[in-house]
Amino acid sequence: MTEVKSIEFVFENTEGLILPADIIDFRLRHITESAYLSHAQKDLVDESFPKVAGEGYIKIRKDWFPTLAARAITAARPQTTDPLVARTFASLYFMERDTQEWVAAGLPDDEVNQRIVERLTSHFVQITSCDLMYLTLMTPGQPNRQVGLPWEEIESDDPRYWGDNQYAVNLETPEHFVILFDGDDLHIQDHGREKAQELGIHGF
Repeated sequence: MTEVKSIEFVFENTEGLILPADIIDFRLRHITESAYLSHAQKDLVDESFPKVAGEGYIKIRKDWFPTLAARAITAARPQTTDPLVARTFASLYFMERDTQEWVAAGLPDDEVNQRIVERLTSHFVQITSCDLMYLTLMTPGQPNRQVGLPWEEIESDDPRYWGDNQYAVNLETPEHFVILFDGDDLHIQDHGREKAQELGIHGF
């Protein structure tokens, strides 16, 4: 059996983050598939078959991010390419440019490392509302598999508004970032830790 090697996280602000699968544990339950077919535009057929997980969690190891940040600092000095760093930064706005500027400015490595980690984990930290929209599971030699999270659309007249996932909550333990979601629970943000413990996630 060929295993998943990488997982891409895609967020409401259209940023993406590809992480190695071996730092992630997840449980995606009650996955449903819908089918859409549209001929609204002449000579253009639009069809899709999105899958959505109704309930589950995603755990991401925290200790990987400082290691990746250290590699990014090393790559920025001679401005060489580290394939893992390049892949991780690819869909994050201005991440590569900012890292090179911080290093070129002579900031201490510890400070640059912290800035990189903060940017890489900004969508996962507990103080931030969850804005994860879907995951793409990447397996060598096989088509990518995309699984969405349940999402409640909220209308806003503010063009700068980026929505949060009302069915999900960001949590943290000392070792992990945890994204918990339930498409039947619009109040999960009020009792996320209790629900996580019911699913066997401890250490809060």
